[in-house]
Amino acid sequence: MICAVVDVEWMTNPERDIVQLGGIMIDTDADFREKDVFYRNIRRIHTPDNYEDLFELMFKNAATGPEVDMSDAARDFAEWIRSCEVIMVWGEQSKRNLENIFAEHCIEKKEIIDFQEKLIDKERISFKKICRCNGIAITKALHHSMNDCEYLVQVIKAEAEKDPTILYGEEINQDVVIARLCSKLGMKLRIKFGFYFVYTNISSWYFNNDGKKIVLHHENFNKRNNGHSWANDYHIQNKKFQNAEEVIKYIYCHDKGRYKYF
Repeated sequence: MICAVVDVEWMTNPERDIVQLGGIMIDTDADFREKDVFYRNIRRIHTPDNYEDLFELMFKNAATGPEVDMSDAARDFAEWIRSCEVIMVWGEQSKRNLENIFAEHCIEKKEIIDFQEKLIDKERISFKKICRCNGIAITKALHHSMNDCEYLVQVIKAEAEKDPTILYGEEINQDVVIARLCSKLGMKLRIKFGFYFVYTNISSWYFNNDGKKIVLHHENFNKRNNGHSWANDYHIQNKKFQNAEEVIKYIYCHDKGRYKYF
């Protein structure tokens, strides 16, 4: 999946002037390989109200290049994200700011995922804490778009290694999620007549994802009887599953633990 990891920096003044827009384009299916980067230093509209805002603005603008108008930055950004499938940001306000940019500058809609929200079941964790939890050392100043994007890519990669399904948003078709998860885990998938057939190096499996508790069928390659139909070679696993992602992870763990015996 081609993903744009994006950060929007804004002033704390009432108008929330955007002062930086940056992003890193990555390929999640190629070990999060970096494909391209984007950065624009945005010309502010309003004058800072106090010394704190002025200091913040001076820091954000330090060694970041010339300022451009928001309209020009938005036009370039729209072209930059054309090839990406999804955008990921950290935090509700960043998502809202980016949605406003899309609306105000007539940018074609892309799905924007708040990665902090994806971790909500673990608590609404701070960016520094999630970096620390994943062993990511923060050696560059935060609240600079490119630095934050760099660390967010590392966070997303670390969390995806624990749970590959965390990469996908609600708008992506469920079959696509299952197919990408199988590919990520080195397994092959075929979907036929409403059944999902999963193949590992040592066995094959199938199940019907019909919204009910899933019954999983399993066949060991070394026990296959070529004289029988495929259905006669499978046996039912003594376990029920709530969803397809749970099934795929079970298959992966089941066969991974048996590689050494074959």
